[in-house]
Amino acid sequence: MTFNDCQEAFESGERCPGVYTLRDPDTSMEFDVYCEFDNEHGWTVIQRRLDGSVDFYRGWDDYVAGFGNLSQEYWLDVSSLVVCSLSCLEDKKCVSTLYVASIQECQLFSSCLPDVTSTDGNTDLVYIRKYGVANKYRDCQEAFECGVQVSGVYTLRDPDTSMEFDVYCEFDSEHGWTVIQRRLDGSVDFYRGWDDYVAGFGSLLGEYWLGLEHIYYLTMTNQQLSIYLESHEGEVAHANYSTFYIDGSSNNYSLTLQRMMRLSLTVPAI
Repeated sequence: MTFNDCQEAFESGERCPGVYTLRDPDTSMEFDVYCEFDNEHGWTVIQRRLDGSVDFYRGWDDYVAGFGNLSQEYWLDVSSLVVCSLSCLEDKKCVSTLYVASIQECQLFSSCLPDVTSTDGNTDLVYIRKYGVANKYRDCQEAFECGVQVSGVYTLRDPDTSMEFDVYCEFDSEHGWTVIQRRLDGSVDFYRGWDDYVAGFGSLLGEYWLGLEHIYYLTMTNQQLSIYLESHEGEVAHANYSTFYIDGSSNNYSLTLQRMMRLSLTVPAI
């Protein structure tokens, strides 16, 4: 059995320290590491020195390639693609990595890189996206850029504050949309006080309002707003705005909309 990292091995029930095979789900590359486990985590051991049986006074090339025996003393190669990937897995802010082989450089990013679609044929660049149960996104657009295409409930995470909250993401062929309000059948009462509209209410799988505080966080970066309305008679109205944001609580979450990009109205035939 292979795992993405030692933490995934822990979450799969492994508790015995030893050599495990890890597998990169993006490139299918496999490599062995030594995993240590405690009560809460699985740890990837990148260096171990026990009894002096391995000479650590070596040149640069040995430290690039790694040396020793995983069951005894060893060095896992800190500048390699292997540790580059592991560094991202262990960094809560990291979502993707770019490894530059020619200069043995590992670059960590807090988002996916939509313009890096493939590195096939370029042996100098290897691009890796983080996968697994711990994967969370800044917004639904970032989830889309990381390859997510199935609409549903996803957990968003602020990489600076580690704040997390759930949202419903809708995906089309070009975008990932964070649904901030949905009204379907009147099952949720929207006639509420100010505090409820600040905190949010309802069910993400039904009718809900996401909450002004969460919307404020989401619109700290440049966002578009898409409004879709449909009547019981089948009339449809759709509007898109190129700029959308709200201020914080000190300004009572005042709304700014700029430049309507599209307005359409569809009336069913009689």
